[in-house]
Amino acid sequence: MTSRWRIRHISLVSSRSASLAIVLFIACLLSLEAAIRVYSFWFFPRMMVLDDRLGWRHAGGVRKRFTNEDGEAVTVIQNSYGHRGAEHSSERAEGKYRVLVLGDSFTEGAHVAESDLFSAQLERLTHQVEVLNAGVGGYGTVQQYLYFVSEGIRFKPHLLLLMFFENDLSDNCLSYYAGFGPRPFARLRHDEVEIVERLEPEDFLRFTLPVPFRLTLSRYSYLYYFLNTYVYQRLFAHRMRELQQADLRRTVECGRYQIVHRLIARMNDMMQAEGDAFALVLIPTREDVDRGYSAAQEPIVKFCEEKTLKCLPLLSRFVRERNLGMRLYFDVDIHWTRVGHRIAAEEISDFLSHIRAPEEIQAARTSRPTTR
Repeated sequence: MTSRWRIRHISLVSSRSASLAIVLFIACLLSLEAAIRVYSFWFFPRMMVLDDRLGWRHAGGVRKRFTNEDGEAVTVIQNSYGHRGAEHSSERAEGKYRVLVLGDSFTEGAHVAESDLFSAQLERLTHQVEVLNAGVGGYGTVQQYLYFVSEGIRFKPHLLLLMFFENDLSDNCLSYYAGFGPRPFARLRHDEVEIVERLEPEDFLRFTLPVPFRLTLSRYSYLYYFLNTYVYQRLFAHRMRELQQADLRRTVECGRYQIVHRLIARMNDMMQAEGDAFALVLIPTREDVDRGYSAAQEPIVKFCEEKTLKCLPLLSRFVRERNLGMRLYFDVDIHWTRVGHRIAAEEISDFLSHIRAPEEIQAARTSRPTTR
């Protein structure tokens, strides 16, 4: 009896110790979660939130201050709609020509200050134009289209300006972005574009820390996001790159250009049905500018010519500015410097004056120095 009692006593103590250890472990995790949330709120707010329809989106009413590659202190502001920059009414302002800009991280411009962002400069160049910058990092044309039909169209723009960058071609066919989460994507079925709006997390989960409930944790837990992004993905960076490269190679056969062409045509038709305008701006890569040619953009330019769509390739102006010694892109980061944003704003401003712009807009255009 004594031996059995001792065994039961030891078993009970062990069970209580294990339970206490679990409770302490959970308490520690919750404390870390709380600490990271407090730190994030005060010093490094999350600028993106996950979204069941779009995959992710900008958080509304937040700002973040950080130092960019050039050592410049930059404050990024997202208004209540999640747009970059100043607050705009959902209604058209009287006497203003409203431009809604869709795009990815080039459009978002999170590497330069508010006043240097091309959309802010575009407003300054002509005071009768108001620009709503709805660019979101990582978005492809599919997400931009879905945002427009569900939310963007409610802003009643006179002009929808779609900014195209070459990685949109592959982004449209991928069901995830490793840094954010699953997203809607498109596929070509019998020469028709099918948009898969129901998020499919399987491919994305290959890039996440393998613990139970990881999809839920990636959505709600700041601690999990930190461990996954700054520990797990960095430890296995080589494997992550291999997975992504394999997926990117498969997108070559997904009908990439047909998907972009059809979505462009849909947005153009929607704007024309309202008596408004649509235009496309083609953003060159740094490598395009170096060689003076963009193979990725040629089919888009040809499509615009065939369909008589308004299209602005920025390449030739960027090549001229580069040849004059202008530093248009950061040295490591792929995005525009403040000079790149200025050149883009000037080109778009000139382009804008020929797109259904009222005569008073052209008359109000401010004179400015040019490097041409």
